[in-house]
Amino acid sequence: MRRAVQANRVVFQFGTQQRSDRKFWRACSLARNGRIGQLQSILVGVPGSVEVPAQPTEPVPKELDYDLWLGPAPEAPYSF
Repeated sequence: MRRAVQANRVVFQFGTQQRSDRKFWRACSLARNGRIGQLQSILVGVPGSVEVPAQPTEPVPKELDYDLWLGPAPEAPYSF
């Protein structure tokens, strides 16, 4: 994945909000400390994304530097 991101000069972001949940912290701790034996492989499951309906476009607020906010993302109409 890293090679694909670098080769295509794109930004990749992935959320890991569950890492702070105590159950997940405990599971990681058990695995890292060898308490469940030596790991042979790791499988990661990612639920499908939820589609968001198209939002109406609006004028960019004067106080927002929209170009800076977009960063390297393709240009897109502003919508709140």
